[in-house]
Amino acid sequence: MATVGINFGSVNSGNGFDVTSTVNQILAIEQGIETPWKTQLTNLQAQDTALSSFGTHLATLSSSLQTLTDFSGVFASKQGSSSDTNVVALTSASNLATAGSHTIVVNHLAQTSSQYSDPDHQGQ
Repeated sequence: MATVGINFGSVNSGNGFDVTSTVNQILAIEQGIETPWKTQLTNLQAQDTALSSFGTHLATLSSSLQTLTDFSGVFASKQGSSSDTNVVALTSASNLATAGSHTIVVNHLAQTSSQYSDPDHQGQ
């Protein structure tokens, strides 16, 4: 424990003792005791920040792993079929395609035709 010196001055000076100096000495001692606690608090706050950041990264990793293993996620295979592949055929489907049954109605099919003109019989 530290000691504080009090100076009363000479007995017949009439000045008494120096209150400001005495109070400053007491405050310096108290602050010296407080300094290690402040340092420890700063270190604990830094550790708390690091652990919070680590927890956030773990949560992100967990969410990403769940997305990878989800049956409707990124690696989900999409397949399709057609009742008449001469009319409509599925060539590919992206992972963003909506799963389910879809109906495509074809009202008119294009028809082939051929026509030619004979250059020998023009204008006859």
